[in-house]
Amino acid sequence: MNVLMQRQSGRFALTAALIFLGALSPAAFAAVQATVTGELNSPFLPYHRSATLVLRVDGPKGASVQWPDLSGKLEGVEIAADPPLMTEQPNERLRAERAYHVDAVKPGSYRLPDVDVSVSVGTETGSFSLPPFVLQARDLTAEEKTAAAAFQESAPLSALDVHKSHGLWWVAALLAILAVAGLLLKRFWRKKPLPAVPPKPAWEVALARLHELRLRNLPIQGQTERYYVDLSAILRYYLEDRFGLRAPEQTTPEFLDAAAQSGLLTAEQQDFMALFLRHSDRVKFARHEPSMVEMEQRLAEAERFVENTVPRPDAAGELEGAA
Repeated sequence: MNVLMQRQSGRFALTAALIFLGALSPAAFAAVQATVTGELNSPFLPYHRSATLVLRVDGPKGASVQWPDLSGKLEGVEIAADPPLMTEQPNERLRAERAYHVDAVKPGSYRLPDVDVSVSVGTETGSFSLPPFVLQARDLTAEEKTAAAAFQESAPLSALDVHKSHGLWWVAALLAILAVAGLLLKRFWRKKPLPAVPPKPAWEVALARLHELRLRNLPIQGQTERYYVDLSAILRYYLEDRFGLRAPEQTTPEFLDAAAQSGLLTAEQQDFMALFLRHSDRVKFARHEPSMVEMEQRLAEAERFVENTVPRPDAAGELEGAA
């Protein structure tokens, strides 16, 4: 699955993906608190089937979303969009989703158009850019070609003996041929999208985001603050997805107090998060300049924290403590 994500909340922002990472413009951090994610289901499939690109926006209540128009922008690929879905969430939040059905005309590797989403709240607008997704459309296997040919077989009109037909038999035969032709035409223009891929566990998502953060080499580029913003946000969203703690919306003292009262983290885990978040706050707000070694050490510690909080199977094979 080719997944990419961008997240932002308060003073904490996250730009992450399972395969690629998108660039979020600096203006969007100050303007709009929103999350933009993208997911391409089944990026490698036979060319006669549809892939589904799903874009999701999590923003403040009352926000409006400007979705990208991807149709007609790539030769050899047809992209059709479904109407967007808007759902109000608790805590004055809004979730918006839009699906794009992607059909390749022939086998090949296709770099889909860039995805740019704008989220507006009042007079403020944030622009979110996701890197291009890649669709690998392969040729059909022998079994797939046989199955596809079965939908194309129909008796020609010349085979119908109209003069010897009785009653309305010739009408029924003609309607049957028209029905087959209609199904083939509908299949050509809009093929049934594949079922949605089940979401990955929180720890797999977090480890993938940490790996992608390391590949971005932000410390080498001198983007120390951005590195710590994304690093702390990855852990905060992991704690929310794994334990249900509202870490992204809370300040460091608020989160530490809530974690202590919840009883979901051990004392050792609480101590780690206290040191980790306070160190990140020093970099982001007190202009602390960590060394390259120290920055890599923080990321390695975050990976160990996630790995140590993966639920273990019990005697019955069930995961203990899975959220």
